Amino acid sequence: MVSVNLVDNIVEPLQRVLVKELEQSSRVKIATAFAKGSGVRHIGESLKRVLDNGGEVTVIHGLDFHITDSSAIRMLHQISSSCDRFSHFAYPQRGLASPRTFHPKLYLCEQAMTTCVIVGSSNLTRGGLSGNIEVNATIRGRNKDAPILQANQFFERMLAQPQVFRPDAEYVDEYEHLHELAGKSGWFGEPPSAMKKAVRRVEERAEDLSVRPTQKWVVVKAMEALARRQGDDSRWVPLQEIQVEAERLARDRGADYQWDTFDNSVRRSINENTDKGAALFERRQLRAGLYRLTDAGHRYGDRWS
Repeated sequence: MVSVNLVDNIVEPLQRVLVKELEQSSRVKIATAFAKGSGVRHIGESLKRVLDNGGEVTVIHGLDFHITDSSAIRMLHQISSSCDRFSHFAYPQRGLASPRTFHPKLYLCEQAMTTCVIVGSSNLTRGGLSGNIEVNATIRGRNKDAPILQANQFFERMLAQPQVFRPDAEYVDEYEHLHELAGKSGWFGEPPSAMKKAVRRVEERAEDLSVRPTQKWVVVKAMEALARRQGDDSRWVPLQEIQVEAERLARDRGADYQWDTFDNSVRRSINENTDKGAALFERRQLRAGLYRLTDAGHRYGDRWS
């Protein structure tokens, strides 16, 4: 039988409920839009006890250079570096892989036969877990009950997103620098021109650390496939054909893109990686809309093949 209750941080802080569940869990999954060091510290000891007892923990959080702070990323990275049963993933809020905002607040605490799912408004922050006015539902049921399976399926779909990556120490350092700059400048939305190069460098680092093919990779493979069909790997291919083939490949791989703007994001991905430095693509100057892969593009295509 599935039971549902509400936790509102006023009658009882979510931290107290969550810690109690963590203490009894063998497998924990957390998907949160934002994370702060204060939130990680609120439940850090309980997460370590799960690991000390032989359990597993997986955390995926969003990034935006503003709310999610570098101390949270650093702490989670340090735990994952010291224990292979702790998996730490991040979902970039910026970038071309998907225009969708990562915004869940989901905590799954699994025991041998039952699971407690907590879902609502609380991020992994001190405010979300105790200080803010928040409301969350706790759903408790057997591991095979429909709501429990649905929550697990959602979590697995999030991990399967192509933009998800594992932050490393270098990424944490670069993110920390941008997080400090964002705080000092008050920048929200589109970054100031003076910061765009640093932002792009961090985005590219996230792509390099991606655990699954990115949209850029899908575009590369689409261009390879189109050229191969004509028996010439150096063939110039039209933008419209690239867009159609890239969407076909992405759908075949079960990717979750915003399909109504997919063609535009493919065009941006190509334009941002054409005719500059170690560009992946080159444009035929005499005819608009024709592209082919550079040597760097062919090498990039081998990454997840």
